[in-house]
Amino acid sequence: MRIAFIAAEASPFIKVGGLGDVIGSLPPALQQLGHQSFVLVPACNSIPGLAEMVVVGEVRVPWPGGEESVRILKAIHCGVPYYFLENSRYLSRERVYGYLDDAERFAFFSRAALESLPMVNAGFPDVLHVHDWHASPALLYLETPPYCEDPAYTRIATALTIHNLSFQGVADPDLLPKVGLALSPKNALIEFYGRINLLKGGIMIADAVGTVSPTYAREILTPEMGCGLETALNSRRQALFGILNGIDTEEFAPPVQPKRQTKAQLQTSLGLPVREKVPLLAVVSRLSEQKGFDLFPPILDSLLAEEVQLVVLGTGDERYERLFRETMERYGPRQGFQAKVSANGGFNAPLAKQIYEGADLFLMPSRFEPCGLGQMIALRYGTVPVVRRTGGLADTVFEYSEENRDGNGFLFVPYDPSAFLAAIRRALSFYQQETHWERIVSNGLAGDYSWASSSPRYIEAYQNSLQLQHYGERFQICPHNSS
Repeated sequence: MRIAFIAAEASPFIKVGGLGDVIGSLPPALQQLGHQSFVLVPACNSIPGLAEMVVVGEVRVPWPGGEESVRILKAIHCGVPYYFLENSRYLSRERVYGYLDDAERFAFFSRAALESLPMVNAGFPDVLHVHDWHASPALLYLETPPYCEDPAYTRIATALTIHNLSFQGVADPDLLPKVGLALSPKNALIEFYGRINLLKGGIMIADAVGTVSPTYAREILTPEMGCGLETALNSRRQALFGILNGIDTEEFAPPVQPKRQTKAQLQTSLGLPVREKVPLLAVVSRLSEQKGFDLFPPILDSLLAEEVQLVVLGTGDERYERLFRETMERYGPRQGFQAKVSANGGFNAPLAKQIYEGADLFLMPSRFEPCGLGQMIALRYGTVPVVRRTGGLADTVFEYSEENRDGNGFLFVPYDPSAFLAAIRRALSFYQQETHWERIVSNGLAGDYSWASSSPRYIEAYQNSLQLQHYGERFQICPHNSS
């Protein structure tokens, strides 16, 4: 099977969040199963080594007002071809996201990706797998002329993965003529309270619609978690699936040193006293309300009254960055042997890995979490997670049972500071019981967090999509296919 991925980011070339990790690791995992994968990504100027990449060719993309030229560059990662689409008007920007014309930019990227298919990887794919709203316009274009009149395109099965439903690509209706999509009764499926919603279009058209965990797939069908798209998602319920992301088990190799050594090294590097018996709590995250950081202010002083240390690494909302800076002023390295807190801004990949390896507890109290990778990386290093039971966290972290001695972490359900603090205190109580703690850690280390367990499920989803396409059960908005 040949699978083409269209996505806004791909690690290790360009990464903003978890999407980049997936696009950098899922295609190679599918390749290892004997399938051919290739990836199409915008050529941001900030991608290292872009100027040295192989030039595959150039395509002329049909566009309102005239054609746009797109140059196709190529790099190989883990045996998988990654193609970067370069265009000075829309794609060659410093950042991946954050521009006023993002909706127009990604519509252009999506069409450019479709136009590039004949030139890359020796031909058309069997499956086109698009990711989030940024690539959803590709599905809209596929179902409109000229693509819906071309057998090379109509035979392609399609899949959409939603990495975070709260990002939807909502724009004013005047976007459609700007990007060469006419508003018609058939594509009114992208209408969204008087505006248009590109992700909704992808949801309604894709042969298969996926999320990045089974629990999140169920949650988004509800008004509480559906972000206004629960009706559309319920209408495609039979096409909806949830598959957990994996982590790169080579990048996050098993620990080679005992925890006491990695912990001491981490404490020393952070300016915290080396205290083996004091539990070291860790946060590695984007600092936002979605990630649960509004639960921290009411509990921080109570938590730090305990015999603990806390390390934070992350950037995000200024109020949370300020909270941890001010907390470090009161509890940080200047307190000498009594120091308890190290707050670190920005993102530092080597330090993040050192924190995962050296900490005892990993805090991830997300309001919602489509999948989450942090908890899986922590478990990989014997660092016990304390998380809210939501999304992918509920699918990977299981409450430790003193009676059965199963479970790999600690969870809470009500989105409430006191419930979060109670879960941390449960974890701290077991930390003081060496036999139980060793069992919790070993349970976590025994888990399989690789793509090996998830990637075969994508093949099943693709095969189902191909069957739908073969029997003509796809949603069609092409004029000659209209009923």
